[in-house]
Amino acid sequence: MALWFADDEQSRSTTLVELGTKKFTLQAAGKEALIQDVTPANHNTGAEVARYELESLPEKRTVYLKKGALYFLSSKKEALEKLQEKERMTSMKEKVLGLDTLE
Repeated sequence: MALWFADDEQSRSTTLVELGTKKFTLQAAGKEALIQDVTPANHNTGAEVARYELESLPEKRTVYLKKGALYFLSSKKEALEKLQEKERMTSMKEKVLGLDTLE
């Protein structure tokens, strides 16, 4: 399904295209982005997804924890601690490089 409409003030045309479950807008007349995803979604980082997955597991469930190139059975608590340590190291690295001030 495609909907066409024109904006007279800026003399450009915009198309709303629906492909499957995703909706995109296509804009003409010198716009930077020709295709923009307008589907509302939560864009979470990998660490946020990993934390959510670990927290949703039962307490006595064992998980695989990567150490070097190998995976070892570990507890949920140890995996969460390792994830927090990794997040701390990432934030420290960003502070040292000055990346935390970028918008």
